[in-house]
Amino acid sequence: MRKSSLYLFVLAVALFMCSCGGDKKKSDSQGYSLPKPNMELSAADTAEVISLTNQLLDRLRAEKYDDAVGMLYYLNNDSLEALGNDRARAQAMLFKRFKGVRYEVSHFRFKTDKENEVKFVVTLFEKKDDDPRPNTTAFYLKPIRQDGKWFLTMADAMAFGD
Repeated sequence: MRKSSLYLFVLAVALFMCSCGGDKKKSDSQGYSLPKPNMELSAADTAEVISLTNQLLDRLRAEKYDDAVGMLYYLNNDSLEALGNDRARAQAMLFKRFKGVRYEVSHFRFKTDKENEVKFVVTLFEKKDDDPRPNTTAFYLKPIRQDGKWFLTMADAMAFGD
């Protein structure tokens, strides 16, 4: 009696586990379900974010830190606000502290109106191939689309109003 009960239990568990995998949607040639995008993104959206990012990097290259910081906003609840004096001063000091010889966009990621990422890498100094010292640092921007227009925020507590 015990053996048959154990056998039925194992069989039931095996059937249950097999049945869980049978409901998967297969929508592409690999047999995986592709995630739907969370927002509609047009070429104009991408171009606007690239343009804003390039403007920011151009100002950093020209050592116009206050002008660069003037392009940044932070999210206060659901509204975007320009950085106040204290936040702007702190961000400008950060950019000055990590002044680079080269600024390059590493990647863009778009998810939703508020969950996006632009990574840019700052080369702090030129080095030879055999120099083991790290010479780059990275900054992350969080582009936010509000009312059809894109704004740049920093990807830190400042971006979300602390």
